Amino acid sequence: MRVRGCDRDCSSCVLLDLCGGIEQYGVKGYRCPFADCKLNAPALKRMNRCNICRVGRLTWNVDEGDVARLLSEIRGLDEVKNGKVELPTVVPIVSLKDERSFCWDSLDIRAVIIGFQDLFDKRILDELIKAEDIHSYLDFDGKVLLSSIMPDSLIVDGKTFYLFSRLAEMVNFDAVIAWDSPVYIDIPLYDSWVNLLMGLKLTYEMAKRGVPTIGLLKGNIERQIRFSASTLARMGIKDMALHASEYMLAFSKDATVRQILYEHLGQAEKLANSLLVIGVLNPRRLPFFKVATPKGLKVSLAGMSWFLDAQKGLLYSDDGFFDTTSKYVDCKCEVCFNAGPKALMSEVNTRAKHNLNYLIKQNTKSSTATVMKAYDLTLEDNEEALFVSDIHMWTGRTLLDEFLEFLKEKKPTCVVFLGDVFDFSTGEVELHETAAFFSTLRELGPSVFITKGCSDGDLGSFLSAFNRLVFAGKAKPMLWSQEDDRQLAQLYLDLWRFYACAKERMDVKLANNELIAIEHGHKIIEDRSLPLKQVVRRMEEAKELARARWFVMGHLHRAFINEESGVASTGCWVWDKPCEDGRAGKGDIGTAISVHGNGKLELIRRF
Repeated sequence: MRVRGCDRDCSSCVLLDLCGGIEQYGVKGYRCPFADCKLNAPALKRMNRCNICRVGRLTWNVDEGDVARLLSEIRGLDEVKNGKVELPTVVPIVSLKDERSFCWDSLDIRAVIIGFQDLFDKRILDELIKAEDIHSYLDFDGKVLLSSIMPDSLIVDGKTFYLFSRLAEMVNFDAVIAWDSPVYIDIPLYDSWVNLLMGLKLTYEMAKRGVPTIGLLKGNIERQIRFSASTLARMGIKDMALHASEYMLAFSKDATVRQILYEHLGQAEKLANSLLVIGVLNPRRLPFFKVATPKGLKVSLAGMSWFLDAQKGLLYSDDGFFDTTSKYVDCKCEVCFNAGPKALMSEVNTRAKHNLNYLIKQNTKSSTATVMKAYDLTLEDNEEALFVSDIHMWTGRTLLDEFLEFLKEKKPTCVVFLGDVFDFSTGEVELHETAAFFSTLRELGPSVFITKGCSDGDLGSFLSAFNRLVFAGKAKPMLWSQEDDRQLAQLYLDLWRFYACAKERMDVKLANNELIAIEHGHKIIEDRSLPLKQVVRRMEEAKELARARWFVMGHLHRAFINEESGVASTGCWVWDKPCEDGRAGKGDIGTAISVHGNGKLELIRRF
């Protein structure tokens, strides 16, 4: 088991028979858990003078006499009448500060957990006291538990326990999870015992108040875990909880941490009626508990990852995590069926409901597969996207002004750039063009998508061009003493974001379930002067490989739509260099392709 050492002299330590001492753990000297310093006794005095250790070491302020009396008190505790707490398999933690985590309007949620620190918000606390009942405040008729898991500085503050217990009684919480104590993996051994004893004492006091109490199992060594579980059971507290968040961060790589978890589960099997495991409502955590949980132990899983991941844009699936910030996810589960990909991309609440529903299904015997597919863009029946390419800004041959006027006339809600928007390979940085381009996009506000081209898809060329843009006209030794113009700073950010979102290729799903595959095309047709018949043949091969109805590309500087073959090319917005191969004729310049959600493609000409 994990032992970080001790700065105490075993011959005079009041916790010797409880702890077991040096011979039990083989501790030869104290190693500071914060800066990893090797310290000799009395190490505490040195820690208190250390700027690193003293700010991280949190425990109750008790002397050795208090600890001796506390140990005697804990050993003498008798059984208290404590109400049984029946919980469902999944118990989400919800945030009172964000109502998007309230998902019981559409899911079968029968119990939730509230973190005590949420009630430090004066507005929330005032409204809750006014409502006089937590269920009325939440408009929820299931069980509501108040958790004492909070920052260590609050746990060891004597005022916190009084406020916690008073509030639990005032607004009718169904049960409390109590009392947490700082017994984390790297805490000094003596401090961990002191904190464990104080946590048990306050848990007992909480249970005596008559509020059903779920006792928190604590400890990182076998003796502590067994002492914690047996003391809770002796108090009459048979519904127990384990805060597993810290363990789950390391359990896959650290065998010691896995052994700690197994010990907690084993003690719960022997002494508890049920175990609430907190911090594990995440698909990556579930497999371990499905395998490790003893068959005879009733386990409920709790946590908030489902909501925190939804805030990050993540959706749970059988294939892992889908990132809705970069993909349009088409999900056919009962929660998302009527929502659609755009709702999943834009609405935290919709993603949260999906994630929580997925976890509930994973913990029932009737679990069914969740079918999900991701696309770079989806278009509904009444929606339209504008496909354009090959503007080649910074070359001196671009028709940027005409293109921007074209955008202002069309006012598209979605623009897909098929590469070579800028020309990093041969172009020279032009601030005016760059500013005009991004300010027009910001003014019109369309959704913007981009694929990488042959002139703007190479990272090295981009970084070189970006450096030229950033350092243009500035004396480098004086750079850090100058204030950047805000407009220029925004320009740098716009260019970076634009290409940070660029993809090699895109898949667009239409309302009729047809697929359009998109890419710049330079990897398919290197020689733009190929005869049209050969060009179409290669594009057809790319379409078949993508299993798409349409294949659309840029690069050719030619504009056409071939309905029969299901291929199309966007044309360009640049005067081509003089040549005799017939490419980029007048009819190929100033063109774009309008793609409708119903599957119709239309070639649009500016001139």
